[in-house]
Amino acid sequence: MSLFVLGVLKLVMKHWRCQMKFMTTLAAAAAIALLATGASAQSAKFVASWDDTVKTVDARVVFPAAAACFGDGAGSGTFGAPCILAEELLATLHVAQQKDLLIGVSAQIGLVTFTQAKGKSDSFPTMGSAKASASVAVTLELRDPDGGAVLQTAAPGPVIFAARLQEIKVSVETNDPDFFTDVLVSLLLETTTAHHFNFIGVDLDQGDYDIVAVFDLSAFVEAVGEDAAARAKVTLGPRMVTAQEVRAAKDTLEPL
Repeated sequence: MSLFVLGVLKLVMKHWRCQMKFMTTLAAAAAIALLATGASAQSAKFVASWDDTVKTVDARVVFPAAAACFGDGAGSGTFGAPCILAEELLATLHVAQQKDLLIGVSAQIGLVTFTQAKGKSDSFPTMGSAKASASVAVTLELRDPDGGAVLQTAAPGPVIFAARLQEIKVSVETNDPDFFTDVLVSLLLETTTAHHFNFIGVDLDQGDYDIVAVFDLSAFVEAVGEDAAARAKVTLGPRMVTAQEVRAAKDTLEPL
């Protein structure tokens, strides 16, 4: 065999080896990409639910009348029985065995508080007072779709999304027994904000779960004295619950 033929054969064999290395590398890269895609698909199981129906609880009182509830709330509006409403938002998700859920709850909440009181200085000085309180707390429950039994309360438990306590007291003091006057003071606060909090469902068995965000709205009022009045109003606006199946680091989470 001539030297020329041997040279050609060497070049062919070298080219063939390079081609085999390239194909092996390409196959390995494709396998890694496929595994990564599969893992991403498993971790991306996701569900969301939302509602934009406005719900309100509204407690009002003008002394000496009894407090009353308006809007969607039930009760009397007083400390003993505030105006309350439990509004629920639900989503359903199938969970693989021994998985956790990362659950986000968002809501737009409006609070209105009004207090008015009068202080009087006369032969019998008097002090007027008024109080208004409004709040929204959220609890995330994982329930059985068949029957609605609560299987787990997602950590960390009930969370206060918004709350306000407003109180005024008015009195008039004078050293002149012949000086008589009235002082009327009123205060109105109104805010609207969006809120978000993350909850965790821990170490869940395989199966379907109803993911229920419970919004507890509460408003109560109190007024004492002439012309005293109070109002507390809570508005629950657009709200959303999202849930994603995840796996937490081992032994780092415990259910409530």
